[in-house]
Amino acid sequence: MFTLRTLLVAGLAALSLTACSDHPMAPNAPAQRSTQKGAQIQSTVVICGRFKMTTDGALTTVTNAFTNAWLATYTLNSRTVTMSGEQRTFSENNITVTHSTWVRALATAFNGTVDTTWLSTNLANNVNTNGTDDILSIASEYLQAGAKNANYGPTATTEGSDFNDYLQVNWTYTPHYSVSLGRVVTSWTDGYDANRVNCLDCSGYMRMVWGYRSQVPMCYNPDPASPNTSMPRKAFEIYGSGPGTLVGLPATNFRIGDLVFFDADSSSSAEIGRIDHVGMFIGADQNGNLRFIHSRKSENRGPTFTLDTYGKSILNDDGTGQYLYYVNALKGGRRL
Repeated sequence: MFTLRTLLVAGLAALSLTACSDHPMAPNAPAQRSTQKGAQIQSTVVICGRFKMTTDGALTTVTNAFTNAWLATYTLNSRTVTMSGEQRTFSENNITVTHSTWVRALATAFNGTVDTTWLSTNLANNVNTNGTDDILSIASEYLQAGAKNANYGPTATTEGSDFNDYLQVNWTYTPHYSVSLGRVVTSWTDGYDANRVNCLDCSGYMRMVWGYRSQVPMCYNPDPASPNTSMPRKAFEIYGSGPGTLVGLPATNFRIGDLVFFDADSSSSAEIGRIDHVGMFIGADQNGNLRFIHSRKSENRGPTFTLDTYGKSILNDDGTGQYLYYVNALKGGRRL
C-alpha cells in the first residue's frame, strides 16, 4: 500500500526567485571559490536570488541562500535530480520508507548549469496536493496495491516483459542498432506479446518508470558507437551502456533514485559473472535498512520493496545474516 503524509516543507510552495541568469556564471552573483594548498579548486559557490549553488566535483548542491536548507542535488552528466518536498511514506507489508526526498528527471543530462526556472517550478510541484508525480510515486503505482499493479511475467519462470508488453503497444525505435547486421538501421518495431499484458520484468519496470513515463531516451540494443545516450533493454546493458554516471560501492554511496544492479542468477553459464537484475534505491526503512524497489521473479510478485523467496530487498547487512541474497549479489549503481 502506498500512503502519503501531509507534512509540508515550510515555505516550499511559496519559494520565489530574484531574476538572474543561470548558474554557474550569474551576473551580479560573484562566485566564491575555496581552494586547497593554493592550487586545485575544490568548490564553487554562486548565489542566484534565493538559491545558493555549491559545486564540488560532479555534484552541485542547491540550498536556500538565507536559511541554508537543502533544496536539490544535481550530478554532472546525469538527468536525475534529488529534491526536497513534502514528506511521504511508502508502505508495503509492514515495511515503511519515510522521507521528504523527491526525484525528478531533467530533459537533458546536467551540464553544470542549473535552470532556476525548472528548479523553482518543480520545488513547488513537490507537494502531493499538486498532483505532479515524481519518479518515486510513479514507481509505487506498479506495486501490488498500486493503481497499475504489475506482475513479473505470465509465470514466475518467464521474463521478457517490457514496458510496451504491459501497455499492449508496438514500440518503434528510430534509429535502431541491429545486432545481426552490426549497424544502425532507420527503424525497428518491437511488437508487444499479448501474453505479457500488465507484466514487467526488472529492466522493463525501470524502463517504464524512467523511459516511458519520465522521458529518458530508450533504445533496444546499445549502439557501440554511441554508448551512454539511451536506456537499453537488458539490465547488464543499462549498467554498462545506459545514460548517466556509474556509482560504485559501498551502498552508502547511492542517492535515492539511483538504479542498483546485481549479479544474482547462476542458472546458466551465460549468467555467471554478469549483471542480471536491476532495481532502484528508494531510501531507508523504519529500521534503517537501505531499501530498493524492483520487479522480482519469485512467486511472480512483480514490483516490490519487501521480502521475496530469494531475499530481502535491502542493500545492507541488517545483522540477522538471513535472506541476504541481494546484499551479496550487489555490484554497483547508475545515476541516470
